[in-house]
Amino acid sequence: MSTFLLPMLRPRYLPKKYIFILLCLSLSLKLYAQDQTIQGKVTDASGGDPIPGANIVVKGTNTGTVTDVEGNYRINVPSSESVLVFSYIGYTSEEITVGTQSTLNVEMFSDITALGEVVVVGYGTQKRKDVTGAVSSIKGNQIQNLPVSGASQALQGRAAGVNVVRNGG
Repeated sequence: MSTFLLPMLRPRYLPKKYIFILLCLSLSLKLYAQDQTIQGKVTDASGGDPIPGANIVVKGTNTGTVTDVEGNYRINVPSSESVLVFSYIGYTSEEITVGTQSTLNVEMFSDITALGEVVVVGYGTQKRKDVTGAVSSIKGNQIQNLPVSGASQALQGRAAGVNVVRNGG
């Protein structure tokens, strides 16, 4: 062996070599694991109107976001193989693989079969067929042109069991 290589094989030179290799490996893994930012707009397919409050979730994770008032969103995904799930009440869910895209605009289609008659109760909503008590329905066109100052007055006398009491000033 050459006398030039002998000092390099001594144990005191080996740790520096290993530290350098580990540093290179850790940097390459960090670069590989960076999140990808996806942004875009969610709109209604029939009219092109923005859908505020639509949910966007990275499939299989708890990572998600909601669209703003104009239908815009921004989300970080772990990889290009990630699948984004877009959902909103009354619309069919959409699943889209991110790929190399950084902007992803989505048009959602209304799901007419999912819409049913919903009854609003004091603590949530229920489907009309699931309500066990009496249900009264008043169509909007029945009270649309009434000369009243509020919705409670419009309902007085038109729905069974509704009593309007004015309390206070």
